[in-house]
Amino acid sequence: MDKYSGGLVSHRDVSTATPPPEFGELQRRLNSRQLTMIAIGGAIGVGLFLGSSVTIELAGPGIILSYLIGALVAVVMAYALAEMAVVHPVAGSFGIYAETYLSPWAGFTIRCCSHLFWILVSSRPGLGMDTAGLGGPCDNQCPAGRQLR
Repeated sequence: MDKYSGGLVSHRDVSTATPPPEFGELQRRLNSRQLTMIAIGGAIGVGLFLGSSVTIELAGPGIILSYLIGALVAVVMAYALAEMAVVHPVAGSFGIYAETYLSPWAGFTIRCCSHLFWILVSSRPGLGMDTAGLGGPCDNQCPAGRQLR
């Protein structure tokens, strides 16, 4: 017998039981940030499946083999970059890796391309462009969007 039961069988009602003080941090609720991340993940997943279905319809089932080959290349690259990050834990990863393993010119080129990429990506919302680069929903309100057409 224990202090929670009145008889020989000790079954507590877990729905009304209070947790012990050492487990006071655990809560059965999600905050708004966690719900937002779940929603974003769902939207990305739906977009990937819808895009894949259109591609499979156009190219046939052979495209699945192409997806698997692309996934294999991505996994191999991720493992290779992880190994290099363990060997060389420094800031500026891609540029440092290219400079160390290829040449100083390759490192410089990688750094310049990376900076150019981030400049172009970060300027797209200000220009009123969507992710496809065809013009965003605010083209009529944004003067920069009207100038691009």
